[in-house]
Amino acid sequence: RVVAEYLGARWLARLASTPRAQRRLLAQLQGGGGILASLRGLHAWLAHHSAAMAKRVIAADSFGVLRYGDSATLNNDEAEALFDALHALAEVDPYFRAQDWDSHTAQGLLVPHLRNKIEATIASVDGSWQLRSLLIEGLKGAELARELAGTLETVMLSPARVYHDRLGAAEALLALRDRPWWQRVIAELRAQGSENSASLAREMIEEIGCEVSDDLLVATLFAEMGLTLWP
Repeated sequence: RVVAEYLGARWLARLASTPRAQRRLLAQLQGGGGILASLRGLHAWLAHHSAAMAKRVIAADSFGVLRYGDSATLNNDEAEALFDALHALAEVDPYFRAQDWDSHTAQGLLVPHLRNKIEATIASVDGSWQLRSLLIEGLKGAELARELAGTLETVMLSPARVYHDRLGAAEALLALRDRPWWQRVIAELRAQGSENSASLAREMIEEIGCEVSDDLLVATLFAEMGLTLWP
């Protein structure tokens, strides 16, 4: 199906070579106030095959472009248009990710051109947490994660942040920090004295192969079970 949608969109993009033809094509796909579910993939691939239609496709179904198209091929202007359209979508539909929690979809947004916007979004506790989580999860393994490491550390160490954000930030930092650093941070998380922080500490202990002291390991497990929450 994906191959068919890709090829179909390429064929349509080639046929719609004039502004008038492009308008008529998009009117057919975008009619009725939304994109039919069965046509979202075809519609999304138009952003890849046609620079002339890309921004209009993005504006009509930004999350569809992430889910079904190839956002990694967007140029800087198109990537920024997609980022802004997702912000607008999150305002009217805070749960837009409810049917798709795949983190790979954010990769096309994680470009240096959008660094400041991405940092502002993940650092904020306001706005859509689903958009924030999409970006944080996507940073795992991304080059941009190194530049945003300080912000990711702040998110991870903040007891006020939701657990999903904290865990995503920690996973993005795994490849960027050495064992001694993680051992210190795990102890700091344990000392925060909350079940949320203790759960995160235990997750990170597993990720680094349990390379912590026996005392810290036992204390973290007890804290996560609610037996002891104090430092």
